[in-house]
Amino acid sequence: MIKKNVLKQISLSKIEEFATEQGVIFPEDYEKFLYEYNGGFPVLQKFQTMDKKENSSCEIFFGIDDDLTIYKHLTLNEVWQSNIKMDMPEEIYPIGQDGGGNQICICLKGENYGKVYFYDHEWWNEDDEGNITWENLYLIANSFTEFLEKLH
Repeated sequence: MIKKNVLKQISLSKIEEFATEQGVIFPEDYEKFLYEYNGGFPVLQKFQTMDKKENSSCEIFFGIDDDLTIYKHLTLNEVWQSNIKMDMPEEIYPIGQDGGGNQICICLKGENYGKVYFYDHEWWNEDDEGNITWENLYLIANSFTEFLEKLH
């Protein structure tokens, strides 16, 4: 599933601590993935959104790095504090990236909790009043497990 990871394995308590600091609760399947792999480079990368409008690949999954090594730009810690997250709806969190800088995201709050989305950073996602919209988010899967199963 994961061919290489530059981040060390992390404990469940560190994963839960990180989630608590961020004010989120990870879906069980995603938390299990973080525990087993803590991000990394997937062997199977290609996917299509459910509406078939977007085809892309997941080149990397971000992990959690409590040491903040030289790979900090590949971590949830760094990405969630960056401008990337600021341009997304508050319930959407990046968990991976394609080769063009588009994000693979998971919804961690609200009615779409646990669903995985493709975030197209090429499109502006604000309405006329400056409110962030879901216009450039495309549903990939209804759960993280389903997303992994769709990778080919």
